[in-house]
Amino acid sequence: MAWDWDREDHIRADIALINRLRNDHPALQQLTDLSFYNFWNDQVLYYGKATADLSDFLLFAVNLDPHNAQGGHFEVPLWEFGLPDSADIGVEDLVTGKRFTWSGKVQHMLLDPADRPYAIWRLLPKEAAAG
Repeated sequence: MAWDWDREDHIRADIALINRLRNDHPALQQLTDLSFYNFWNDQVLYYGKATADLSDFLLFAVNLDPHNAQGGHFEVPLWEFGLPDSADIGVEDLVTGKRFTWSGKVQHMLLDPADRPYAIWRLLPKEAAAG
Protein backbone atom coordinates (compact mmCIF):
# COMPACT_ATOMS: atom_id res chain seq x y z
CA MET A 1 0.00 0.00 0.00
CA ALA A 2 1.44 3.38 -1.03
CA TRP A 3 1.39 6.32 1.36
CA ASP A 4 -0.89 9.13 0.15
CA TRP A 5 1.26 12.26 0.57
CA ASP A 6 -1.56 14.51 -0.61
CA ARG A 7 -4.33 13.41 1.72
CA GLU A 8 -5.91 16.16 3.80
CA ASP A 9 -4.70 14.96 7.22
CA HIS A 10 -1.07 14.40 6.20
CA ILE A 11 1.48 15.99 8.54
CA ARG A 12 3.84 17.15 5.77
CA ALA A 13 3.03 20.84 6.43
CA ASP A 14 3.59 20.37 10.18
CA ILE A 15 7.00 18.78 9.57
CA ALA A 16 7.95 21.58 7.19
CA LEU A 17 6.94 24.15 9.84
CA ILE A 18 9.02 22.45 12.54
CA ASN A 19 12.04 22.23 10.22
CA ARG A 20 11.72 25.92 9.32
CA LEU A 21 11.44 26.89 12.98
CA ARG A 22 14.46 24.76 13.84
CA ASN A 23 16.48 26.58 11.18
CA ASP A 24 15.23 30.04 12.22
CA HIS A 25 15.39 29.79 16.02
CA PRO A 26 18.64 29.38 17.98
CA ALA A 27 16.69 27.94 20.95
CA LEU A 28 15.88 24.90 18.80
CA GLN A 29 19.47 24.44 17.66
CA GLN A 30 20.73 23.29 21.05
CA LEU A 31 20.02 20.29 23.25
CA THR A 32 19.95 22.18 26.56
CA ASP A 33 17.53 24.59 28.19
CA LEU A 34 14.37 22.49 27.93
CA SER A 35 11.89 23.36 30.68
CA PHE A 36 8.44 22.01 31.47
CA TYR A 37 5.82 24.41 32.79
CA ASN A 38 2.41 24.14 34.46
CA PHE A 39 -0.59 23.37 32.30
CA TRP A 40 -3.48 22.24 34.45
CA ASN A 41 -4.54 19.36 32.21
CA ASP A 42 -2.51 16.15 32.02
CA GLN A 43 -3.60 15.68 28.41
CA VAL A 44 -1.52 18.69 27.32
CA LEU A 45 2.28 18.65 27.20
CA TYR A 46 3.62 22.17 27.77
CA TYR A 47 7.29 23.08 27.60
CA GLY A 48 9.74 25.74 26.53
CA LYS A 49 13.12 26.11 24.87
CA ALA A 50 15.27 29.19 25.28
CA THR A 51 18.71 30.50 24.53
CA ALA A 52 20.87 31.28 27.56
CA ASP A 53 20.40 35.03 27.08
CA LEU A 54 16.59 34.61 26.61
CA SER A 55 16.75 36.38 23.24
CA ASP A 56 14.90 33.42 21.74
CA PHE A 57 12.24 31.91 24.02
CA LEU A 58 9.71 29.47 22.57
CA LEU A 59 6.76 27.76 24.23
CA PHE A 60 5.05 24.61 22.94
CA ALA A 61 1.67 23.17 23.94
CA VAL A 62 0.67 19.78 22.49
CA ASN A 63 -2.66 18.01 22.87
CA LEU A 64 -1.87 14.37 23.69
CA ASP A 65 -5.46 13.26 23.05
CA PRO A 66 -5.87 12.55 19.29
CA HIS A 67 -9.68 12.45 19.47
CA ASN A 68 -10.84 15.21 21.82
CA ALA A 69 -10.20 18.90 22.32
CA GLN A 70 -8.21 19.56 25.47
CA GLY A 71 -7.73 22.87 27.19
CA GLY A 72 -6.97 24.48 30.46
CA HIS A 73 -5.13 27.18 32.30
CA PHE A 74 -1.38 27.42 31.96
CA GLU A 75 1.45 29.52 33.35
CA VAL A 76 3.38 31.92 31.18
CA PRO A 77 6.90 31.82 32.66
CA LEU A 78 7.18 35.56 33.27
CA TRP A 79 9.61 34.88 36.13
CA GLU A 80 12.19 33.68 33.57
CA PHE A 81 12.46 37.33 32.45
CA GLY A 82 12.37 38.74 35.97
CA LEU A 83 8.81 40.01 35.42
CA PRO A 84 6.08 40.04 38.07
CA ASP A 85 3.06 37.72 37.82
CA SER A 86 0.89 40.61 36.62
CA ALA A 87 3.19 41.74 33.79
CA ASP A 88 2.36 41.97 30.11
CA ILE A 89 4.41 40.06 27.57
CA GLY A 90 4.38 40.16 23.79
CA VAL A 91 3.68 36.89 22.01
CA GLU A 92 4.06 35.75 18.43
CA ASP A 93 2.09 32.69 17.34
CA LEU A 94 4.64 30.92 15.17
CA VAL A 95 1.97 28.86 13.41
CA THR A 96 -0.30 31.74 12.34
CA GLY A 97 2.15 34.65 12.50
CA LYS A 98 -0.23 36.70 14.66
CA ARG A 99 1.13 38.89 17.46
CA PHE A 100 -0.67 39.75 20.67
CA THR A 101 -0.07 40.44 24.35
CA TRP A 102 -0.67 38.18 27.31
CA SER A 103 -1.47 40.02 30.55
CA GLY A 104 -0.55 38.08 33.67
CA LYS A 105 1.07 34.71 34.12
CA VAL A 106 -2.10 32.56 33.95
CA GLN A 107 -3.70 32.14 30.53
CA HIS A 108 -6.23 29.71 29.06
CA MET A 109 -6.33 27.86 25.76
CA LEU A 110 -8.03 25.02 23.90
CA LEU A 111 -6.26 22.65 21.51
CA ASP A 112 -8.57 20.77 19.17
CA PRO A 113 -6.99 17.92 17.17
CA ALA A 114 -9.56 18.50 14.41
CA ASP A 115 -8.20 22.03 13.95
CA ARG A 116 -4.68 22.33 15.36
CA PRO A 117 -3.45 19.94 18.07
CA TYR A 118 -0.49 22.14 19.03
CA ALA A 119 0.57 25.73 19.59
CA ILE A 120 4.01 27.29 19.28
CA TRP A 121 4.68 30.76 20.63
CA ARG A 122 7.69 33.04 20.83
CA LEU A 123 7.76 35.35 23.85
CA LEU A 124 8.64 38.98 23.13
CA PRO A 125 9.04 40.77 26.47
CA LYS A 126 10.50 43.94 24.96
CA GLU A 127 7.55 44.32 22.57
CA ALA A 128 5.07 44.36 25.45
CA ALA A 129 7.17 46.96 27.26
CA ALA A 130 7.34 49.12 24.11
CA GLY A 131 3.66 48.71 23.22
